[in-house]
Amino acid sequence: MNSIPLSEVLDTGKLIGFIEKHGINAELEPLEKVIARNNEENNKSNSKSCDWMAALKNTNHDLVLQVLQAIQPSEGFSSLIQTLTDNLRVRVNQDSKSSVNGTLSNGICLHHRDGLDWHEHCNQWENIKDGVWRKNCMNDRKLPLVDLVVQRNPEMYKS
Repeated sequence: MNSIPLSEVLDTGKLIGFIEKHGINAELEPLEKVIARNNEENNKSNSKSCDWMAALKNTNHDLVLQVLQAIQPSEGFSSLIQTLTDNLRVRVNQDSKSSVNGTLSNGICLHHRDGLDWHEHCNQWENIKDGVWRKNCMNDRKLPLVDLVVQRNPEMYKS
């Protein structure tokens, strides 16, 4: 329900092409097939799992880095990123009280997680019984994301 094909976000054709140049047959596995396979394996007592972290530890680190660098946004996602970046530059330059033009090199990247795993983490984090205030994980006041961003920026960067 809350997912989209990987190819909508990443240029999977280029990534698969890069991997295949190293003599490895690669293909995307549909989500439904992964779920069915995992359900089938979970029902078997001697199920095999794909321990990709162990595989990475035993792999040539240069090759892993090359594969990670080969991951590029899809064409549609690249257009979205460019539009958002251009709009941000315009907004920063309009709102700035200084003579500094907004550039990517003096920007701040904010990643705001909101998945179920994050909710579970925050529930544990915010309920540690040691007297330390930890109500900084979830948006318990239901603020708009823009307000959260403004509150996390240092005073010197606020307009």
